[in-house]
Amino acid sequence: MIIRSRAFLLFLGLLVGAVRGFAPPSRNSYLLLPPSSTCTKANKKRIINSSLSLFFGDRPAPTSVIEEQDLIKETNQGIPLEVIWRLEEGQSLPYDFEYTPSSSDKPIQLRIKQLEKNQVSKAVSLCLKEYGSYPSSSSKAKSELDRQVQSIMDDFENYLFSFVVLLGLGQRVERREKSEAIISLPQDHNVVCLYQVEQDSLSYNNGKETMIGMAEVSLQPPDPARTSPPFVLPTYVKNTLSKLGIWRVTKPYISNVLVTNEFRGKGYSKILMATCEGLAKSWGYKECYLHVDADPKSGGPAQNLYKSIGYSPVIDETYNKDFAWLGIDVANRGLYIVDGVALLFLKKSLH
Repeated sequence: MIIRSRAFLLFLGLLVGAVRGFAPPSRNSYLLLPPSSTCTKANKKRIINSSLSLFFGDRPAPTSVIEEQDLIKETNQGIPLEVIWRLEEGQSLPYDFEYTPSSSDKPIQLRIKQLEKNQVSKAVSLCLKEYGSYPSSSSKAKSELDRQVQSIMDDFENYLFSFVVLLGLGQRVERREKSEAIISLPQDHNVVCLYQVEQDSLSYNNGKETMIGMAEVSLQPPDPARTSPPFVLPTYVKNTLSKLGIWRVTKPYISNVLVTNEFRGKGYSKILMATCEGLAKSWGYKECYLHVDADPKSGGPAQNLYKSIGYSPVIDETYNKDFAWLGIDVANRGLYIVDGVALLFLKKSLH
């Protein structure tokens, strides 16, 4: 029976996650998935060394020169600065607003809100659309049987991926709802979603919503050589691990920032980032952390985004001295190797 590496690792990771339960995450919990349009066998070489992770780091690589230019030039694109400011200051959700893009006279209505149970399936579809397995245009299958087997395995991988994402998102929604119901239980896991709303349906309870982006902010140890675990750990477990010195004291950590291809270059990622930062500030924290792809080409647009909104490298002299031979500029970028993937670890002070 033919089982490709990624599907096997997903399945293995799921079993390990179920057995280990609330065990602390390993350093192999980072899974960097390319966008669906570039998810070929060549690109899969970057991810087969990783164990199971629910999500997929920051914004994926651009699929064309035009898209890269659009992402690098990304600004607020007509989104009122007041909207960004309100979200950064902890604007209550859901939050509806309207703006007129600089390239159009037609106003667009957007809604940012917490992920709800009845929206989890849409979020899974969004993730699958962007990060699922699709047949490569350069497939080297030599026979019809090979192509059929490859198609079956693509479907199998997508099924496993969807199941893992469904499980992880469900855990996050339940954690948030429990935190809202029990005052003594602090907020530490939130998934926010951005929707485009029909022109005549800005009322919260009415109208068709199209999910176009999502992001997550959670409390994690600010460890530059470790990303967030694939499954949700109870708050008391995180606190216990911190007190025992196994983990550092938890801080807000932003991950899984995603805007669908057709809506990129419009400033929507800044809306998601501002919302996550506002939640972190409402929890009483004064700083946020994140990882981003260190590759100047594939990670360049995301690096430019985070730099433009105030993120700076976290330098660990003990760790970064290993990169001193590459030059002071590289050593001072906050470069770390996480599960064989070069990432930058960034931090922002929340004023």
